[in-house]
Amino acid sequence: MTTRREDLVAAAKRLAAAKDESLHALIDATEKVADIDDQLAEAKRAADLRVRDALKAGWTEKELATIGFDLGDGAPKPARKTRAKKTTSTLSAPAASSSQAASAAADVTT
Repeated sequence: MTTRREDLVAAAKRLAAAKDESLHALIDATEKVADIDDQLAEAKRAADLRVRDALKAGWTEKELATIGFDLGDGAPKPARKTRAKKTTSTLSAPAASSSQAASAAADVTT
């Protein structure tokens, strides 16, 4: 039979092991959050570069907003559903050739 003291020592050891395990789980979770934060920052930088490149290619901020880019933080957002206008395409880049505009559109939408 075990004594009360032995039971208390065993319980304290189990508690210490559980505390250590919890601490390691917390550290792992914190590292995962930091990794996700880094990935999010990288994605934001990439989106900002795509917007900047599209602006350099002749796109206007209004055109980029029309295809779903939020120029406030650079992150893409879903485009609003609007009725099609009966005018010429509003997404053509005025200062770029049609191949450059197509390339810029592909870069911006990916």
